[in-house]
Amino acid sequence: TIPCRKVADLRVVGKNEVVTVYQPLVNEHHLFEEGHQKQFNQARELFERGELEQSREIFSQLKDDPVAERYLGRIAAESDREKSVWSPVWNMTDK
Repeated sequence: TIPCRKVADLRVVGKNEVVTVYQPLVNEHHLFEEGHQKQFNQARELFERGELEQSREIFSQLKDDPVAERYLGRIAAESDREKSVWSPVWNMTDK
């Protein structure tokens, strides 16, 4: 088996169904540091529940993690938008 982590649920261009994406953790040594994965999962779960500020606080502590950085970007974009119905699904807009 290969260790993986859930990255996100996303919808690709031209499709309606949501796909869960996982990241293999084979060469990402910093992701195995004590507590990193636990914090990442906690932040992702908060994000999925729409608790964006709490999620942002945790993601911002995860250094050298490009996925956490993408979440921080999404959280910033969501805070700039008018409040609407929250969806944690990432909608991909191009191929």
